[in-house]
Amino acid sequence: MDLSARHLTFSLNTGGLAHAWQVTPSQSWMSVDASSGSVSGSPAVVAVGIHPDGLSGGTYSGELNFSAVVNGDTVTAAVPVTLNLETHRLLASDSGVALASMPTLAKTTRTLQVRDNFGEATPWTATADQPWLSATPSGTAGGDLVITANPIGLAPETLHYASVSIFSEDPAIATDVVKIGFWVGSADPNPSKTINQAFTNLVVDPIRPYAYVHDGGTDITVYHVFTGALVRKFSSVAPQLGSMVVSLNGDHLYVVDKTNFKICPVALSDGLVGSTYSLGTPYIADLTYSRVSGLGVIFTTAGKAINANSGALLTANSFFYGTAIATSLDGSHLCTSYTDASPSDVLSYAIAYTSLDGGKIVAGEPRIGFASGYEGDVAMNANGTRAYVVAGGLDVIYVFDTVPTAGGAMGMPLVQSLPADIHTINVEIARDERIFASAATWYGDKDAWVFRPDGMNLASYRIAGSGRQILEGMLKVTGDGLCMVSLTDDPKLVFTSIVP
Repeated sequence: MDLSARHLTFSLNTGGLAHAWQVTPSQSWMSVDASSGSVSGSPAVVAVGIHPDGLSGGTYSGELNFSAVVNGDTVTAAVPVTLNLETHRLLASDSGVALASMPTLAKTTRTLQVRDNFGEATPWTATADQPWLSATPSGTAGGDLVITANPIGLAPETLHYASVSIFSEDPAIATDVVKIGFWVGSADPNPSKTINQAFTNLVVDPIRPYAYVHDGGTDITVYHVFTGALVRKFSSVAPQLGSMVVSLNGDHLYVVDKTNFKICPVALSDGLVGSTYSLGTPYIADLTYSRVSGLGVIFTTAGKAINANSGALLTANSFFYGTAIATSLDGSHLCTSYTDASPSDVLSYAIAYTSLDGGKIVAGEPRIGFASGYEGDVAMNANGTRAYVVAGGLDVIYVFDTVPTAGGAMGMPLVQSLPADIHTINVEIARDERIFASAATWYGDKDAWVFRPDGMNLASYRIAGSGRQILEGMLKVTGDGLCMVSLTDDPKLVFTSIVP
Protein backbone atom coordinates (compact mmCIF):
# COMPACT_ATOMS: atom_id res chain seq x y z
CA MET A 1 0.00 0.00 0.00
CA ASP A 2 1.49 3.33 -1.10
CA LEU A 3 0.81 6.20 1.33
CA SER A 4 3.47 8.52 -0.03
CA ALA A 5 2.53 12.17 -0.62
CA ARG A 6 0.64 13.16 -3.75
CA HIS A 7 1.35 16.49 -5.47
CA LEU A 8 -1.52 18.75 -6.48
CA THR A 9 -0.98 21.52 -9.03
CA PHE A 10 -3.26 24.59 -9.10
CA SER A 11 -3.29 28.11 -10.57
CA LEU A 12 -5.40 31.26 -11.11
CA ASN A 13 -6.45 32.69 -14.46
CA THR A 14 -4.85 36.04 -13.59
CA GLY A 15 -1.87 35.88 -15.88
CA GLY A 16 1.20 37.25 -14.14
CA LEU A 17 -0.69 38.78 -11.22
CA ALA A 18 -0.21 36.78 -8.02
CA HIS A 19 -2.75 36.58 -5.22
CA ALA A 20 -2.75 35.08 -1.75
CA TRP A 21 -4.28 31.64 -1.27
CA GLN A 22 -4.87 29.17 1.54
CA VAL A 23 -6.00 25.57 1.83
CA THR A 24 -7.74 23.67 4.63
CA PRO A 25 -8.05 19.85 4.71
CA SER A 26 -11.51 18.70 5.78
CA GLN A 27 -10.25 15.59 7.59
CA SER A 28 -7.57 15.11 10.23
CA TRP A 29 -5.96 12.23 8.30
CA MET A 30 -4.96 14.68 5.53
CA SER A 31 -2.10 17.19 5.66
CA VAL A 32 -0.42 19.65 3.29
CA ASP A 33 3.18 20.82 3.22
CA ALA A 34 2.02 24.45 2.88
CA SER A 35 -1.31 25.89 3.99
CA SER A 36 -0.96 29.28 2.29
CA GLY A 37 1.09 31.26 -0.26
CA SER A 38 0.62 33.18 -3.45
CA VAL A 39 -0.24 31.96 -6.92
CA SER A 40 -0.78 33.42 -10.37
CA GLY A 41 -1.28 31.95 -13.81
CA SER A 42 1.94 30.02 -13.18
CA PRO A 43 1.06 26.79 -11.32
CA ALA A 44 1.84 26.26 -7.67
CA VAL A 45 2.23 22.83 -6.07
CA VAL A 46 0.99 21.45 -2.76
CA ALA A 47 2.09 18.07 -1.39
CA VAL A 48 -0.85 16.18 0.15
CA GLY A 49 0.09 13.72 2.88
CA ILE A 50 -1.86 10.92 4.55
CA HIS A 51 -1.70 10.04 8.25
CA PRO A 52 -3.79 6.88 8.80
CA ASP A 53 -2.96 6.33 12.48
CA GLY A 54 -6.09 5.23 14.30
CA LEU A 55 -8.01 4.44 11.12
CA SER A 56 -9.29 0.95 10.42
CA GLY A 57 -9.29 -0.45 6.91
CA GLY A 58 -11.84 1.02 4.52
CA THR A 59 -12.58 3.81 2.06
CA TYR A 60 -12.50 7.38 3.40
CA SER A 61 -13.53 10.62 1.69
CA GLY A 62 -12.59 14.23 2.30
CA GLU A 63 -11.62 17.35 0.42
CA LEU A 64 -9.07 20.13 0.24
CA ASN A 65 -10.78 23.51 0.43
CA PHE A 66 -8.85 26.20 -1.48
CA SER A 67 -9.61 29.90 -1.35
CA ALA A 68 -7.99 33.03 -2.78
CA VAL A 69 -8.89 36.74 -2.71
CA VAL A 70 -8.81 38.32 -6.17
CA ASN A 71 -9.65 42.03 -6.49
CA GLY A 72 -11.63 41.87 -3.28
CA ASP A 73 -13.59 38.78 -4.27
CA THR A 74 -13.06 35.37 -2.61
CA VAL A 75 -12.84 32.46 -5.04
CA THR A 76 -12.98 28.88 -3.78
CA ALA A 77 -12.45 25.38 -5.03
CA ALA A 78 -12.96 22.03 -3.30
CA VAL A 79 -10.74 19.15 -4.43
CA PRO A 80 -12.09 15.70 -3.43
CA VAL A 81 -9.65 13.27 -1.79
CA THR A 82 -10.31 9.54 -1.44
CA LEU A 83 -8.25 7.28 0.82
CA ASN A 84 -8.43 3.53 0.20
CA LEU A 85 -6.85 1.98 3.28
CA GLU A 86 -6.21 -1.69 3.93
CA THR A 87 -5.42 -2.75 7.49
CA HIS A 88 -1.78 -3.70 7.91
CA ARG A 89 -1.68 -7.07 9.70
CA LEU A 90 0.52 -9.80 11.02
CA LEU A 91 -1.22 -13.11 10.32
CA ALA A 92 -0.53 -16.60 11.62
CA SER A 93 -1.24 -19.40 9.17
CA ASP A 94 -3.93 -20.74 11.54
CA SER A 95 -5.93 -19.00 14.27
CA GLY A 96 -6.75 -22.10 16.30
CA VAL A 97 -4.58 -24.96 17.57
CA ALA A 98 -5.65 -28.24 19.15
CA LEU A 99 -3.10 -30.06 21.32
CA ALA A 100 -3.45 -33.20 23.44
CA SER A 101 -1.44 -35.27 25.90
CA MET A 102 -2.35 -38.87 26.78
CA PRO A 103 0.00 -41.67 27.87
CA THR A 104 0.85 -42.99 24.40
CA LEU A 105 -1.13 -40.68 22.13
CA ALA A 106 -0.09 -37.04 22.07
CA LYS A 107 0.25 -33.91 19.99
CA THR A 108 1.94 -31.23 22.09
CA THR A 109 3.55 -28.97 19.50
CA ARG A 110 2.45 -27.16 16.36
CA THR A 111 4.41 -25.03 13.91
CA LEU A 112 2.68 -22.09 12.24
CA GLN A 113 3.96 -19.49 9.81
CA VAL A 114 3.67 -15.75 10.43
CA ARG A 115 3.26 -13.45 7.46
CA ASP A 116 2.73 -9.75 6.81
CA ASN A 117 -0.29 -9.09 4.60
CA PHE A 118 1.63 -6.32 2.81
CA GLY A 119 4.47 -8.74 2.05
CA GLU A 120 6.95 -6.86 4.24
CA ALA A 121 9.66 -8.45 6.38
CA THR A 122 8.13 -7.15 9.59
CA PRO A 123 9.77 -8.16 12.90
CA TRP A 124 7.31 -9.70 15.36
CA THR A 125 7.12 -10.79 18.97
CA ALA A 126 4.93 -13.56 20.35
CA THR A 127 3.76 -14.09 23.93
CA ALA A 128 1.70 -16.88 25.52
CA ASP A 129 -0.77 -16.09 28.30
CA GLN A 130 -0.34 -19.39 30.22
CA PRO A 131 2.83 -20.74 31.90
CA TRP A 132 2.32 -24.25 30.49
CA LEU A 133 2.49 -22.93 26.92
CA SER A 134 5.63 -21.72 25.17
CA ALA A 135 5.93 -19.94 21.83
CA THR A 136 8.80 -18.76 19.65
CA PRO A 137 9.50 -15.38 21.27
CA SER A 138 10.30 -13.41 18.12
CA GLY A 139 10.91 -13.61 14.41
CA THR A 140 10.39 -11.95 11.06
CA ALA A 141 7.34 -12.24 8.82
CA GLY A 142 7.77 -15.33 6.67
CA GLY A 143 9.25 -17.30 9.57
CA ASP A 144 7.94 -20.02 11.87
CA LEU A 145 6.07 -19.75 15.14
CA VAL A 146 6.45 -22.94 17.21
CA ILE A 147 3.82 -23.48 19.92
CA THR A 148 4.47 -26.15 22.58
CA ALA A 149 2.35 -27.28 25.54
CA ASN A 150 3.75 -28.91 28.70
CA PRO A 151 1.27 -31.14 30.59
CA ILE A 152 3.35 -31.37 33.80
CA GLY A 153 1.35 -30.05 36.73
CA LEU A 154 -1.88 -29.63 34.77
CA ALA A 155 -5.10 -31.18 36.00
CA PRO A 156 -5.91 -34.43 34.15
CA GLU A 157 -9.21 -35.10 32.37
CA THR A 158 -9.36 -31.38 31.69
CA LEU A 159 -9.38 -29.16 28.63
CA HIS A 160 -7.01 -26.23 29.23
CA TYR A 161 -7.14 -23.01 27.21
CA ALA A 162 -4.48 -20.47 26.25
CA SER A 163 -3.72 -17.92 23.57
CA VAL A 164 -0.64 -16.58 21.81
CA SER A 165 -0.51 -12.93 20.72
CA ILE A 166 1.69 -11.92 17.78
CA PHE A 167 2.47 -8.24 17.54
CA SER A 168 4.80 -5.67 16.04
CA GLU A 169 6.48 -2.68 17.67
CA ASP A 170 4.73 -0.60 15.02
CA PRO A 171 1.31 0.24 16.54
CA ALA A 172 -0.14 0.67 13.05
CA ILE A 173 0.22 -3.08 12.41
CA ALA A 174 -2.67 -5.12 13.79
CA THR A 175 -1.95 -7.88 16.30
CA ASP A 176 -2.96 -11.48 15.59
CA VAL A 177 -4.14 -13.96 18.23
CA VAL A 178 -3.97 -17.76 18.08
CA LYS A 179 -6.29 -19.67 20.44
CA ILE A 180 -5.19 -23.01 21.86
CA GLY A 181 -7.06 -25.90 23.43
CA PHE A 182 -4.99 -28.54 25.29
CA TRP A 183 -6.60 -31.80 26.40
CA VAL A 184 -4.74 -33.63 29.16
CA GLY A 185 -5.96 -37.21 29.59
CA SER A 186 -4.82 -39.78 32.13
CA ALA A 187 -5.67 -42.72 29.86
CA ASP A 188 -5.41 -43.50 26.19
CA PRO A 189 -8.66 -43.51 24.20
CA ASN A 190 -10.01 -46.77 22.87
CA PRO A 191 -8.96 -47.43 19.26
CA SER A 192 -12.61 -47.05 18.26
CA LYS A 193 -15.68 -45.78 20.10
CA THR A 194 -19.24 -45.88 18.80
CA ILE A 195 -22.40 -43.94 19.58
CA ASN A 196 -25.29 -46.00 18.21
CA GLN A 197 -27.57 -43.18 17.22
CA ALA A 198 -28.77 -41.68 13.92
CA PHE A 199 -27.28 -38.31 12.99
CA THR A 200 -27.25 -36.55 9.64
CA ASN A 201 -24.59 -33.87 10.05
CA LEU A 202 -21.17 -33.66 11.70
CA VAL A 203 -18.38 -31.13 12.27
CA VAL A 204 -15.38 -31.15 14.61
CA ASP A 205 -13.95 -28.33 16.70
CA PRO A 206 -10.55 -26.97 15.59
CA ILE A 207 -9.22 -26.41 19.16
CA ARG A 208 -11.33 -28.74 21.36
CA PRO A 209 -11.61 -32.56 21.24
CA TYR A 210 -15.32 -32.16 20.48
CA ALA A 211 -17.63 -33.34 17.72
CA TYR A 212 -20.91 -31.53 16.99
CA VAL A 213 -23.75 -33.60 15.51
CA HIS A 214 -27.46 -33.27 14.81
CA ASP A 215 -30.23 -35.34 13.22
CA GLY A 216 -31.85 -32.58 11.17
CA GLY A 217 -34.04 -31.51 14.08
CA THR A 218 -33.64 -28.55 16.41
CA ASP A 219 -30.75 -29.57 18.70
CA ILE A 220 -26.97 -29.94 18.38
CA THR A 221 -25.26 -32.57 20.55
CA VAL A 222 -21.60 -32.31 21.59
CA TYR A 223 -19.44 -35.40 22.20
CA HIS A 224 -15.86 -35.76 23.47
CA VAL A 225 -13.92 -37.57 20.74
CA PHE A 226 -11.41 -39.24 23.11
CA THR A 227 -13.81 -40.39 25.83
CA GLY A 228 -17.06 -40.68 23.90
CA ALA A 229 -18.78 -38.75 26.68
CA LEU A 230 -21.73 -36.45 26.08
CA VAL A 231 -20.39 -32.95 26.76
CA ARG A 232 -23.51 -30.82 26.33
CA LYS A 233 -26.45 -30.07 24.06
CA PHE A 234 -27.44 -26.84 22.31
CA SER A 235 -31.22 -26.93 22.33
CA SER A 236 -33.75 -25.28 20.00
CA VAL A 237 -31.16 -23.69 17.74
CA ALA A 238 -33.47 -23.61 14.69
CA PRO A 239 -36.62 -25.42 13.47
CA GLN A 240 -34.70 -27.64 11.04
CA LEU A 241 -30.91 -27.79 11.07
CA GLY A 242 -28.64 -28.26 8.07
CA SER A 243 -24.96 -27.89 7.23
CA MET A 244 -22.55 -26.75 9.96
CA VAL A 245 -19.07 -25.26 10.17
CA VAL A 246 -16.88 -24.02 13.05
CA SER A 247 -14.69 -20.90 12.98
CA LEU A 248 -10.98 -21.70 12.88
CA ASN A 249 -10.37 -20.21 16.33
CA GLY A 250 -13.19 -22.23 17.90
CA ASP A 251 -15.27 -19.21 18.89
CA HIS A 252 -18.45 -19.95 16.92
CA LEU A 253 -20.36 -22.75 15.29
CA TYR A 254 -22.46 -21.72 12.28
CA VAL A 255 -25.43 -23.86 11.25
CA VAL A 256 -27.96 -23.52 8.45
CA ASP A 257 -31.59 -22.96 9.41
CA LYS A 258 -33.24 -24.86 6.55
CA THR A 259 -36.70 -23.54 7.38
CA ASN A 260 -35.86 -19.85 7.13
CA PHE A 261 -32.78 -19.97 4.84
CA LYS A 262 -30.63 -18.43 7.55
CA ILE A 263 -27.29 -19.09 9.23
CA CYS A 264 -27.41 -19.33 13.03
CA PRO A 265 -24.17 -18.42 14.86
CA VAL A 266 -23.72 -20.32 18.13
CA ALA A 267 -21.14 -18.99 20.63
CA LEU A 268 -19.26 -22.09 21.78
CA SER A 269 -18.24 -20.49 25.07
CA ASP A 270 -21.81 -20.33 26.38
CA GLY A 271 -24.07 -21.85 23.72
CA LEU A 272 -25.96 -18.64 23.04
CA VAL A 273 -27.43 -18.25 19.54
CA GLY A 274 -26.76 -14.84 18.03
CA SER A 275 -28.62 -12.85 15.42
CA THR A 276 -29.12 -14.91 12.29
CA TYR A 277 -27.53 -14.21 8.90
CA SER A 278 -29.20 -14.50 5.52
CA LEU A 279 -27.89 -17.25 3.25
CA GLY A 280 -28.32 -14.75 0.42
CA THR A 281 -30.41 -17.20 -1.58
CA PRO A 282 -33.50 -19.43 -1.18
CA TYR A 283 -31.27 -22.47 -1.55
CA ILE A 284 -30.13 -24.90 1.13
CA ALA A 285 -26.38 -24.54 0.86
CA ASP A 286 -23.39 -26.32 2.37
CA LEU A 287 -20.89 -24.17 4.25
CA THR A 288 -17.16 -23.83 4.69
CA TYR A 289 -15.22 -21.32 6.77
CA SER A 290 -11.94 -19.56 6.07
CA ARG A 291 -9.95 -16.65 7.45
CA VAL A 292 -9.30 -14.51 4.39
CA SER A 293 -6.77 -11.68 4.87
CA GLY A 294 -7.54 -11.88 8.58
CA LEU A 295 -11.35 -11.80 8.30
CA GLY A 296 -13.55 -14.79 9.10
CA VAL A 297 -15.64 -15.63 6.03
CA ILE A 298 -18.37 -18.23 5.51
CA PHE A 299 -18.50 -19.53 1.93
CA THR A 300 -21.51 -21.44 0.61
CA THR A 301 -22.06 -23.80 -2.29
CA ALA A 302 -24.65 -21.28 -3.53
CA GLY A 303 -21.79 -18.95 -4.44
CA LYS A 304 -22.06 -16.56 -1.50
CA ALA A 305 -19.36 -15.19 0.79
CA ILE A 306 -20.59 -13.91 4.17
CA ASN A 307 -18.78 -11.87 6.80
CA ALA A 308 -18.75 -14.26 9.77
CA ASN A 309 -18.71 -11.35 12.23
CA SER A 310 -21.61 -9.32 10.84
CA GLY A 311 -23.49 -11.47 8.34
CA ALA A 312 -22.88 -8.98 5.52
CA LEU A 313 -22.61 -10.37 2.00
CA LEU A 314 -19.11 -9.91 0.59
CA THR A 315 -19.75 -10.81 -3.05
CA ALA A 316 -21.59 -8.66 -5.55
CA ASN A 317 -22.33 -11.78 -7.58
CA SER A 318 -21.69 -15.50 -7.41
CA PHE A 319 -18.27 -15.88 -8.95
CA PHE A 320 -18.02 -19.44 -7.59
CA TYR A 321 -20.53 -22.27 -7.30
CA GLY A 322 -20.53 -26.01 -6.84
CA THR A 323 -21.91 -29.07 -5.18
CA ALA A 324 -18.77 -29.26 -3.02
CA ILE A 325 -16.57 -26.45 -1.72
CA ALA A 326 -13.31 -26.14 0.23
CA THR A 327 -10.83 -23.44 1.19
CA SER A 328 -7.15 -23.54 2.12
CA LEU A 329 -6.25 -23.20 5.79
CA ASP A 330 -4.41 -19.92 5.17
CA GLY A 331 -7.42 -18.40 3.38
CA SER A 332 -5.60 -17.83 0.10
CA HIS A 333 -7.56 -20.21 -2.14
CA LEU A 334 -11.05 -21.58 -2.71
CA CYS A 335 -11.94 -24.69 -4.68
CA THR A 336 -15.29 -25.98 -5.92
CA SER A 337 -16.47 -29.07 -7.71
CA TYR A 338 -19.51 -28.95 -9.95
CA THR A 339 -20.75 -32.42 -10.75
CA ASP A 340 -23.94 -32.06 -12.75
CA ALA A 341 -22.01 -33.33 -15.75
CA SER A 342 -19.22 -35.81 -16.42
CA PRO A 343 -16.38 -35.02 -16.54
CA SER A 344 -17.05 -32.65 -13.63
CA ASP A 345 -15.47 -29.21 -13.45
CA VAL A 346 -13.04 -28.48 -10.63
CA LEU A 347 -12.30 -24.78 -10.19
CA SER A 348 -9.68 -23.10 -8.02
CA TYR A 349 -9.55 -19.37 -7.22
CA ALA A 350 -6.93 -17.24 -5.51
CA ILE A 351 -8.96 -15.11 -3.10
CA ALA A 352 -8.45 -12.10 -0.84
CA TYR A 353 -10.54 -9.76 1.26
CA THR A 354 -10.44 -6.01 0.77
CA SER A 355 -11.98 -3.59 3.26
CA LEU A 356 -12.50 -1.05 0.47
CA ASP A 357 -15.99 -0.13 -0.76
CA GLY A 358 -17.58 -1.51 2.38
CA GLY A 359 -15.67 -4.81 2.28
CA LYS A 360 -15.70 -7.54 -0.35
CA ILE A 361 -14.04 -10.74 -1.52
CA VAL A 362 -11.94 -10.46 -4.65
CA ALA A 363 -10.85 -13.43 -6.71
CA GLY A 364 -8.50 -14.20 -9.54
CA GLU A 365 -9.47 -15.95 -12.73
CA PRO A 366 -10.47 -19.57 -12.07
CA ARG A 367 -8.09 -22.39 -12.84
CA ILE A 368 -9.96 -25.40 -14.18
CA GLY A 369 -9.38 -29.12 -13.86
CA PHE A 370 -11.52 -32.08 -14.92
CA ALA A 371 -12.48 -35.25 -13.08
CA SER A 372 -14.54 -38.07 -14.53
CA GLY A 373 -17.61 -39.11 -12.61
CA TYR A 374 -20.27 -37.49 -10.48
CA GLU A 375 -20.92 -36.38 -6.89
CA GLY A 376 -17.41 -35.32 -5.93
CA ASP A 377 -15.88 -34.00 -2.73
CA VAL A 378 -13.02 -31.50 -2.65
CA ALA A 379 -10.33 -30.48 -0.17
CA MET A 380 -7.27 -28.21 -0.26
CA ASN A 381 -3.91 -28.31 1.45
CA ALA A 382 -2.88 -25.61 3.93
CA ASN A 383 -1.47 -23.09 1.45
CA GLY A 384 -3.84 -23.83 -1.42
CA THR A 385 -1.27 -25.24 -3.83
CA ARG A 386 -3.05 -28.60 -4.12
CA ALA A 387 -6.70 -29.46 -4.71
CA TYR A 388 -7.91 -32.99 -3.85
CA VAL A 389 -10.98 -34.28 -5.70
CA VAL A 390 -13.04 -37.45 -5.59
CA ALA A 391 -15.86 -38.34 -7.95
CA GLY A 392 -18.35 -41.17 -8.21
CA GLY A 393 -17.23 -44.20 -10.21
CA LEU A 394 -13.51 -43.59 -9.64
CA ASP A 395 -11.07 -45.65 -7.59
CA VAL A 396 -8.65 -42.75 -7.09
CA ILE A 397 -8.38 -39.35 -5.47
CA TYR A 398 -7.23 -36.78 -8.01
CA VAL A 399 -4.62 -34.25 -6.89
CA PHE A 400 -4.39 -31.06 -8.97
CA ASP A 401 -1.72 -28.36 -8.94
CA THR A 402 -3.39 -24.96 -8.46
CA VAL A 403 -0.27 -22.80 -8.90
CA PRO A 404 -0.32 -20.71 -12.12
CA THR A 405 2.08 -21.92 -14.76
CA ALA A 406 4.38 -19.86 -16.95
CA GLY A 407 2.53 -18.22 -19.80
CA GLY A 408 -0.69 -17.84 -17.83
CA ALA A 409 -2.25 -21.21 -18.66
CA MET A 410 -5.49 -21.56 -16.71
CA GLY A 411 -5.67 -25.34 -16.50
CA MET A 412 -4.86 -27.30 -13.33
CA PRO A 413 -2.47 -30.15 -14.17
CA LEU A 414 -3.08 -33.52 -12.54
CA VAL A 415 0.03 -34.22 -10.44
CA GLN A 416 -0.96 -37.26 -8.37
CA SER A 417 -3.55 -40.02 -8.03
CA LEU A 418 -4.12 -41.73 -4.69
CA PRO A 419 -5.56 -45.26 -4.83
CA ALA A 420 -8.79 -45.63 -2.88
CA ASP A 421 -12.05 -47.37 -3.83
CA ILE A 422 -14.39 -47.12 -6.77
CA HIS A 423 -17.03 -45.55 -4.50
CA THR A 424 -14.80 -42.98 -2.79
CA ILE A 425 -16.94 -40.01 -1.72
CA ASN A 426 -15.07 -38.14 1.06
CA VAL A 427 -11.67 -36.47 1.31
CA GLU A 428 -10.25 -34.36 4.18
CA ILE A 429 -6.81 -32.82 4.78
CA ALA A 430 -5.43 -32.79 8.33
CA ARG A 431 -3.42 -29.88 9.75
CA ASP A 432 -0.21 -31.89 9.17
CA GLU A 433 -1.19 -32.44 5.49
CA ARG A 434 -2.15 -36.13 5.86
CA ILE A 435 -5.00 -37.07 3.54
CA PHE A 436 -8.09 -38.86 4.90
CA ALA A 437 -10.59 -40.47 2.56
CA SER A 438 -13.59 -42.79 2.74
CA ALA A 439 -15.79 -44.70 0.34
CA ALA A 440 -19.42 -45.78 0.19
CA THR A 441 -18.29 -49.41 0.27
CA TRP A 442 -20.93 -51.82 1.55
CA TYR A 443 -18.66 -54.83 1.84
CA GLY A 444 -14.98 -55.58 2.25
CA ASP A 445 -12.45 -54.99 4.99
CA LYS A 446 -11.83 -51.25 4.45
CA ASP A 447 -13.81 -48.13 3.73
CA ALA A 448 -11.44 -45.40 5.05
CA TRP A 449 -7.81 -44.59 4.36
CA VAL A 450 -5.03 -42.30 5.60
CA PHE A 451 -2.26 -41.18 3.21
CA ARG A 452 0.93 -39.20 3.56
CA PRO A 453 1.19 -36.15 1.31
CA ASP A 454 3.48 -38.12 -1.01
CA GLY A 455 0.72 -40.71 -1.49
CA MET A 456 2.01 -43.46 0.78
CA ASN A 457 -0.83 -45.33 2.48
CA LEU A 458 -0.42 -45.10 6.27
CA ALA A 459 -3.49 -46.97 7.46
CA SER A 460 -6.87 -48.31 6.42
CA TYR A 461 -10.02 -49.02 8.42
CA ARG A 462 -13.46 -50.54 8.28
CA ILE A 463 -15.83 -48.06 9.90
CA ALA A 464 -19.34 -48.90 8.70
CA GLY A 465 -20.99 -52.28 9.30
CA SER A 466 -21.51 -54.89 6.63
CA GLY A 467 -23.90 -53.61 3.99
CA ARG A 468 -23.57 -50.08 5.40
CA GLN A 469 -21.53 -47.01 4.50
CA ILE A 470 -20.00 -43.77 5.75
CA LEU A 471 -22.30 -40.90 4.80
CA GLU A 472 -21.30 -38.44 2.11
CA GLY A 473 -19.46 -35.44 3.60
CA MET A 474 -19.47 -37.00 7.08
CA LEU A 475 -15.78 -37.87 7.54
CA LYS A 476 -13.85 -35.35 9.66
CA VAL A 477 -10.43 -35.06 11.32
CA THR A 478 -9.82 -33.32 14.64
CA GLY A 479 -7.51 -30.31 14.82
CA ASP A 480 -4.79 -32.32 16.59
CA GLY A 481 -5.00 -35.05 13.94
CA LEU A 482 -5.46 -37.76 16.58
CA CYS A 483 -9.05 -38.76 15.81
CA MET A 484 -11.07 -39.47 12.69
CA VAL A 485 -14.80 -38.94 13.23
CA SER A 486 -17.46 -40.34 10.94
CA LEU A 487 -21.20 -40.85 10.59
CA THR A 488 -22.57 -44.02 9.02
CA ASP A 489 -25.99 -45.25 8.00
CA ASP A 490 -25.83 -48.22 10.42
CA PRO A 491 -26.62 -45.70 12.01
CA LYS A 492 -23.70 -44.71 14.27
CA LEU A 493 -21.21 -42.03 15.17
CA VAL A 494 -17.66 -43.42 15.27
CA PHE A 495 -14.49 -42.02 16.85
CA THR A 496 -11.33 -43.67 15.49
CA SER A 497 -8.00 -42.95 17.18
CA ILE A 498 -5.22 -42.11 14.73
CA VAL A 499 -1.48 -42.31 15.40
CA PRO A 500 0.08 -39.02 14.22
